Amino acid sequence: MAASARPPRESGSPDEPPGPDDSGLPAYPSARQCPFHPPAEYGRLRETQPVARVRFQEQPLWLVTSHEAAKAVLRDPRFSTDPAREGFPTGSTAPRPAPDPERRRARSFLTMDEPEHGRYRRMLIPAFGARRTEDFRPRIEAVADDLIDRLTAGGRNRADFVAEFALPLPSRVICSVLGIGDEGAAVFQEKSAVAMDPARTPDERLGAAAEFTSYLADVIADRHRSPGDDLLSRLVAEQVDTGQLDDEQLGATAMALLIAASETTTHTLALGLLTVTGRSGLLARIREEPTAAGPVVEEVLRMWTVPHRGLYRAAVEDVEVGGRTIRAGEGVVVSVAAADRDPAVFDDPDTFDPDRTPRPHLAFGHGAHRCLGEPLARLELTVALRRLAERLPGLRPAVPADELSFREDHFIYGLDRLPLIW
Repeated sequence: MAASARPPRESGSPDEPPGPDDSGLPAYPSARQCPFHPPAEYGRLRETQPVARVRFQEQPLWLVTSHEAAKAVLRDPRFSTDPAREGFPTGSTAPRPAPDPERRRARSFLTMDEPEHGRYRRMLIPAFGARRTEDFRPRIEAVADDLIDRLTAGGRNRADFVAEFALPLPSRVICSVLGIGDEGAAVFQEKSAVAMDPARTPDERLGAAAEFTSYLADVIADRHRSPGDDLLSRLVAEQVDTGQLDDEQLGATAMALLIAASETTTHTLALGLLTVTGRSGLLARIREEPTAAGPVVEEVLRMWTVPHRGLYRAAVEDVEVGGRTIRAGEGVVVSVAAADRDPAVFDDPDTFDPDRTPRPHLAFGHGAHRCLGEPLARLELTVALRRLAERLPGLRPAVPADELSFREDHFIYGLDRLPLIW
């Protein structure tokens, strides 16, 4: 056999070459064939190469698609969440510029590794634990009722539930937690819509982010002068006034909380409404059975797993995962959406089954970076579905599913619009 025809040796074999053979790699991300399911290519890889080499634009990296391998990567501190790390998924092979110390000082805690990440997480856990979250139930119910009142005002019987319910509800709730109220929620929705829109120019996106950063700085300055009973005031007193953080770092933390607590919940809620209203009897079950909403929410989280572009990591040491050796300085994308359809863990994984048990989904991640706001998101989703089922019992789709526009080009999957009637 000619040398050029020899099959490439897999990384991790005894006669392993210096690096994996990256010729002819499949492209990442793959396109969906059906908006209700992750790309079929990820399912094929999960069966044959659950840890596989792919190409993200110019950059070769590893794609993880099985549930077992996904958990292994996400709980291993040798995989970094820091975008400044060599190999972190960016799509480019260009040399990385030296990190700006000033920008890194005030970066999001979501991109920090231990022990720095743990310090921020411990600082925030008291506000987002299950017991504290239950205190937010009356506020969530009040926001849901207010939004439903607005939907039905003047005898209306049709609305876009993305714009008029799923988008404002989590924004108003997290802004209440922080203490910036409905005014802050309106500003956040306006600026984040521009900052996160891939169709906008870089200058437009950066400008919108800078404007909201300035707004947060003004709010934090006000909390120094007039503290209240809210999370920002508590963090000013306990962290800034004691020298643990400065105002800029607190602003970056607040921004990270706002983004993490709003966009994923918005689109999970919208997709959940699409799912529930499209299945005969499910809305009535939520209305009639007090405990029915919780299992429905868990299956919605598993089926849709809205961070559909995956969770990004960079190896800081050589690590073996799924029989493959991932070298230090190589990037990894963990497809939690593919992992949550793994038939090794979930029977008939492409079927929506609210009675499924157990449901060890990865919609909130896994390991040290598991979503801090998980209890709050669960409560928002559960309350929202139950209030809608109680107050709008005839809620149903206004258009066929094939007329809906899905956000495939966004990091967070979802719907552009969801017209419903009642």
